[in-house]
Amino acid sequence: MSMSAWFFIGGLFVGSFLNTVVLRLGKGEEISGRSHCPYCQKKLAWFELVPVLSFIFQRGRCRTCREKISFFYPFGELLTGFVFYLIAFSFFHNVEFTVAFLSSQKLWAVLFLASFLFYLSILIVVALFDLRNLLIPENVLLIGAAGALIFSVIFYFTSFANFSFLGGYFKFSWPHNPFVSKMIGALCVGGFFFLLWFFSRGRALGFGDVEVGAFIGLILGLYDAIFALAISFFIGAFISLLLLLFKKKKFKSHLPYAPFLSLGVLVTIVCGKFILENYLKLFGI
Repeated sequence: MSMSAWFFIGGLFVGSFLNTVVLRLGKGEEISGRSHCPYCQKKLAWFELVPVLSFIFQRGRCRTCREKISFFYPFGELLTGFVFYLIAFSFFHNVEFTVAFLSSQKLWAVLFLASFLFYLSILIVVALFDLRNLLIPENVLLIGAAGALIFSVIFYFTSFANFSFLGGYFKFSWPHNPFVSKMIGALCVGGFFFLLWFFSRGRALGFGDVEVGAFIGLILGLYDAIFALAISFFIGAFISLLLLLFKKKKFKSHLPYAPFLSLGVLVTIVCGKFILENYLKLFGI
């Protein structure tokens, strides 16, 4: 079995935990404690908690009360598994990362990969919570931001300090200090959303999106974050147009934007360099 496949399996189990975080935060419950059926409150056995498989074998119902289990559970698990697979696949097909992984910097490489699995887990919780509740869980973002600051300090003196998912296009551009780049990235992307929020008086987006934007700038740095923002706008515009065409939403309907921002980050990590290279080729650059 390939290494990326193991990450997919691991992501399924992480996704099970992230589901619990999203659902319990939405109900105002404590995250800690054993999993239980939301209907009959029976605590679940270990074989009822196997990601995806338990849902299939139980035919989407609780074993005790036979109430239907929300499809949200396997969706969150599969989503996280797929994201973990893509992250691992893209990292191990990145020359800079692979060279570090096969050298004396292997420990740093593993930690760097783990940091982005952590970031994407935070964004998955934020995106799913926003989809369900049209709100941003600020306490989850604070945990993510604290982790991002810690990782930034840890990697400051390593070869990963200036790591870019866009290749070498902006690697030596201003600002040269990687920590400053992340701070400016958070300020620029978060500031851009703040201006949209402020001048639209909250009608264009919520203040939570401002915080998500700042978090993205903090984890990606200035240029990668701007690229992710541009990708999220394209995805958001495309999905919004489809919803309007199929009359699923009206022009003034509110759409959660955190999922688009999260998807923009994922696309940047997985194929940002490929997209940028082919875009520049159109102009002969």
